[in-house]
Amino acid sequence: MKLPIAIQLFSLRNEAAEDLRGTLAKVKEMGYDGVELAGLYEREPEELRAMCDEAGLIPISAHVGMDRILRKPYLAFEPYVRVGCKYVAIPYSPLENFPHSPNYKYAKRNIATCIEAAHDLGLRVLYHNHKHEFVRHGGKYLLDEFLSDFPDIATEFDVAWVDAAGDDPVRRIRDYKGRVPIVHLKDYYGEKGEEYYDLIALADHGEPPSPKGHEYRPLGQSIVDIPAIVKAAEESGTEWFVVEQDNATPGMTPLECAEASIKYLKSL
Repeated sequence: MKLPIAIQLFSLRNEAAEDLRGTLAKVKEMGYDGVELAGLYEREPEELRAMCDEAGLIPISAHVGMDRILRKPYLAFEPYVRVGCKYVAIPYSPLENFPHSPNYKYAKRNIATCIEAAHDLGLRVLYHNHKHEFVRHGGKYLLDEFLSDFPDIATEFDVAWVDAAGDDPVRRIRDYKGRVPIVHLKDYYGEKGEEYYDLIALADHGEPPSPKGHEYRPLGQSIVDIPAIVKAAEESGTEWFVVEQDNATPGMTPLECAEASIKYLKSL
């Protein structure tokens, strides 16, 4: 493994909410090099930065909700400059903000303003995909049209969502060579279909696995070809890998899943 590895703290959201300092220490002890933030955890940016420094972790990026970004982009982004992030990622955007939507002309103007605000603060904007962006219009995916319209937005491909959409994560990373500074590594089990979206909320609501047995798994324990993805990313200018597991595998804790993933990556 040539590249540094971070974890998206959404994977450990309950642990971080209960004991952020202790969770960061455990993440470092596992062997992670950095963290990607999912909020400020009710801390001032300077305090959060100090906690990362204390743990020996680099806060490389943050997921910032599209609604917040569109309302007040400067206020949405500025705290993460003080934390020390280099990147801010749009974690999700509805289809109304994509080409061929009646709202797109308006959304496009607002998104351009957001990108400008981020650049003024010295941040680079990423887009983190899910599955719904992989709808074709005229033979081209909405995601590709969107990224073509915004060449200043870099990608943060979530490889499990790419795979679930029926696309090839390896080819996609190579196609965007030089524009993939961060790759989200994630593995899952189950048939490809709309049921995959149910996984996002399962654990938080105490619901059982879906009827088709969909579940997230630590890296290397299911169907996503992580070694091929790692090789493609290393050859395409990627700077960081970010491990994300939205919900723990049944029978494991989130911390156990995070440790299993980093051990697997370190073995490659």
